[in-house]
Amino acid sequence: MKSSSPCQNECPHVVEVQPGSFVYFRNQYYGENQTNWVYFSHNPFNFGIDDDSGLVAQLSIAAPEIILHNGQYYIASLLPTLDGIRIARLRFIQGKTLVDSIRKDAAK
Repeated sequence: MKSSSPCQNECPHVVEVQPGSFVYFRNQYYGENQTNWVYFSHNPFNFGIDDDSGLVAQLSIAAPEIILHNGQYYIASLLPTLDGIRIARLRFIQGKTLVDSIRKDAAK
């Protein structure tokens, strides 16, 4: 989603999922309408300016952090109520992202 507003590019997070393959997470909204946009690029300094050609996913999460532990990726994000954190396994497939399942028992 193109936007020139800096408020629609919060909590940026870039992950090198394979050598030379980068995924960029950018937050747009928090709370019940939380939205995070995910982009793919081979250049960690260019995911597009006013260009969504690298957009690969829209996730209903806010303020994600990507964790790599023992070869498994995880994604942590705020609960829609903004009073805790939820965690899910994360897989990267051919430049796209797939959140396996957000755990119902979110850590607070």
